[in-house]
Amino acid sequence: MSEPLTVLPLSLPSGVSEWEREEIVCDGDRFFSRLISEISTAVYSIHFEIYIFEKDEVGQRVLAALEHAARRGVHVRLMVDGVGSPRWNKEDLVRLEEAGVEARIFKPYPWVRGSKFLPRFFLGGRFQKGMAIHNRRNHRKNCIIDERAAWVGSFNVSRDHLKEFVGDRAWRDTGVRVEGEEIDRLLFAFERAWVRAWGPRPREPFKRRAVYWWKGRRERKKASDPMSLIRLNFTPWLREKFYRDLIRRVGSSKTRVWVTMAYFNPRRRLIRALKTAARRGVDVRLILPQKTDVRVMRWITAAILKKLLTGGVKAFEYLPRVLHAKTALTDRWAIVGSTNWNHRSMIHDLEVDIVVKKQESLQDLNGQFLEDLSTSREITLDLLKKRYWLERFLGRLFLFFRSWF
Repeated sequence: MSEPLTVLPLSLPSGVSEWEREEIVCDGDRFFSRLISEISTAVYSIHFEIYIFEKDEVGQRVLAALEHAARRGVHVRLMVDGVGSPRWNKEDLVRLEEAGVEARIFKPYPWVRGSKFLPRFFLGGRFQKGMAIHNRRNHRKNCIIDERAAWVGSFNVSRDHLKEFVGDRAWRDTGVRVEGEEIDRLLFAFERAWVRAWGPRPREPFKRRAVYWWKGRRERKKASDPMSLIRLNFTPWLREKFYRDLIRRVGSSKTRVWVTMAYFNPRRRLIRALKTAARRGVDVRLILPQKTDVRVMRWITAAILKKLLTGGVKAFEYLPRVLHAKTALTDRWAIVGSTNWNHRSMIHDLEVDIVVKKQESLQDLNGQFLEDLSTSREITLDLLKKRYWLERFLGRLFLFFRSWF
C-alpha cells in the first residue's frame, strides 16, 4: 500500500430515506445460519430465488428448512436458474411439490423440459432466438421472508461459502439483511420472473396474470426511481437508468470510490468515469480476485487494467481465497448485491442491488474493505508486464468477446 488510508466520517444528512433495519454479513457460515434460522421461523411466506443452488450439504439444509416451513403451512416458492443450477430437473420440482414447496427453473436447458420441446427449440428457425433468450440468466440471489425482511447479496447456495466445510478456502462474499417498505419491489421482481419460469405446474390463470400486469405498470414506475433503495434491471430502460446513475455517482464523488468486485469487465463509459474521478484527486481503489472460479475473467481484467492504472486508479489483488463479493462505496453511499461490473450483469442478466445508508452498515463495509486491502497486493504496470505471455495474449483476444463476459 503506497500511503495510509483515512477512514471517512459516515454521518448522514437528516431526511435521507433509508431501510428500517440493515445488517451487513461478510461471513458465509453466519449468513446461512441466520438465513436458515429465519426460514425456520417464517409465519406465512418465503420467496427464494437463487442463481446457483447446489445439492450439497448446504443445499440439503436449506431444502429441509423450506420443506419444514411448507409443512407448517407457510407459502414457499423457490426459483433457481437453469444455467446456474444445471443439475436441477423436473423430478426435483415434482419432489418439492409433493413436500409442499412450489419450485420452478428459470429458462432451463431445452432437454430439461423434455423431448417434446427439443424439436421446437432446434427447428423451425427458433434456435437462434432460443439461444438469445437463454443468454439472459436470473443472476439474482435473494430470499424474502414474510414480505417484511429480505436477505440479498452474492451468496449462492453452496458449500464453497462456508468454513465449516472448506476451511480457510471459503469464498469471501458479502450479503445484507434489510427490512422496509421497499421489499414490495423485490416481490414484484420475483413475481415477474416467476411467471416466466418453467415448472410442472400449469401457467397461472389469465385473471391472475392480468392483475399482475396491471399492477406491474405502477411497480415498474416505482422501480425506476433513482433514489430507490433497491436497484433492479428487468427492463432495458431500468438497466440504462441505473447504469447512468452509477456513472453519475462515480463522476460526482468527492473523496473516494472503493470497489470490491468478483468479475471486473466494465463498459467504456464506466472506465472513463473511474479515470476521470482519479484524475480529480478522488481515492479510486479496486479490490479484485487473484483466485477466481472463472479464469478467463482474470485475463480480460488484466487487459483492461492498464488503461485504469495509467489514469490514476489503484488496483489490488485479493490473495487469501476466492473473492466473490460485489460492493461499491462512493463517499457516503454504498451498494451490496449480485451485480458485477461486467457486460453480463450490465447488459444480459437479471440482477438486484441494495443501497445501504445507515452509519453502521457503511462502517462495516468500510472496515471490511480495509481488512481485504491488508491481505491484498497492489497491481502495478510492472506486475502486469511480468505476467505469462499467453495470459496477456488471451486477455487481448477475449476482449473482442467482452460483451459475453
